[in-house]
Amino acid sequence: MIRPISLFLLLMIVLAGRKTADGMQLSELGLLICLCIVPLCAIVAMRFEKYTKVVPLYATFILLLSLYLAIENFGWKFFLEKQFGTNELLIGSLILLPTILWLLILWWISSPIANRLSWVSHRLRLDVLLLLIPVFLFFMVEEIATGLNFGEDVRSVVELGAFLLLLAFMPFLMTFILSAKQMENYSLRTAIMEVAARARIRNSKVYVWNTHNRIMNAFATGLILQPKLVVLTDKLITRLTPRELLAVTAHEYAHHKYLHTTFLVLTAFVSMRVMSIVFPLLGASNSNNSVQVVQLVLTILAIILVSRQFERQADAYSALEMSKNSDGEITEEGGSALADALGAIAFAQSIKPTVFDLLHGSIASRQQYLLGIIGSKYSAIAVNKRVFWLKLGLAIILVGTFFL
Repeated sequence: MIRPISLFLLLMIVLAGRKTADGMQLSELGLLICLCIVPLCAIVAMRFEKYTKVVPLYATFILLLSLYLAIENFGWKFFLEKQFGTNELLIGSLILLPTILWLLILWWISSPIANRLSWVSHRLRLDVLLLLIPVFLFFMVEEIATGLNFGEDVRSVVELGAFLLLLAFMPFLMTFILSAKQMENYSLRTAIMEVAARARIRNSKVYVWNTHNRIMNAFATGLILQPKLVVLTDKLITRLTPRELLAVTAHEYAHHKYLHTTFLVLTAFVSMRVMSIVFPLLGASNSNNSVQVVQLVLTILAIILVSRQFERQADAYSALEMSKNSDGEITEEGGSALADALGAIAFAQSIKPTVFDLLHGSIASRQQYLLGIIGSKYSAIAVNKRVFWLKLGLAIILVGTFFL
């Protein structure tokens, strides 16, 4: 599960780590403007968005851009080192702290549900902790290896081992961070496992994320050779009908069936690799911090574009699963199942159906798409062909980069 905000915060840690004292520019006024005044103005403008047209997406962009400017132009890392010393793990944490605090305020103000605290906790776990906790665990291993004065070869082996262990245990780490537990409702779990079996998913587990009946969400996680997890929130289970809930789980199992998570990781890797080759040809150095930020932004855009296609395919597969039609045709019952579930989620969470989501699109557009493919053969739906060529293109480009 790749979140654009998480990727940007991760790059800011890497960017700050590569900053050196050579040509350092430390401006306390600049830091005050970037880390306090600009974010405050963005929050205030968003609070009165009906007059200013500043929506949460724009405010988020402003907060992240301000963090980048503080690190790149005004010496934020060196200011912290003057105050707290040069411990990289501590500095890496403090560098992100002001922006994370502003994001918490932004999420509080823009919460689509009445219980703002639950929404903030929800976003904090998904957009910050799910990526940054494993990253900081990895950095901690690096710090220990450095402190023990391991040689470069030994340190490389230790770091590789730490990375592989984190990757292997990531699904379990995610459930720990979310305080999710395996579903205990036997009859419901059995029905969900039947959906998984029809999607030919093995080693599947269903977890329930206890949000105290305040958040409706679901997601799939697990790369190749990892357990295929589907996480459902408690409110999603209690507020949806069995038909609607199975439609949602079919959507999530489609992500496993078509290896969407794996290909999203591949998309990020291929994007960065291609740009590391192309940018020097255009006269831009890959070691330049500004170039690295541009590369990250383009990588995030690539992930968003690919994710939109994957979400469409998962929606279409859910419609097929709920159609229960051996001819592979989307029936009215199948097309409306997930559409009804999306409508129920929007109503229960007070989300406007027309609100645009970067990774999924709007609920209204997804409902329109689902109803529009009724009567179509699943194999003939255009999104399946687009995803096939997209995956093939990623594989070809990846192989091609090793010959350049």
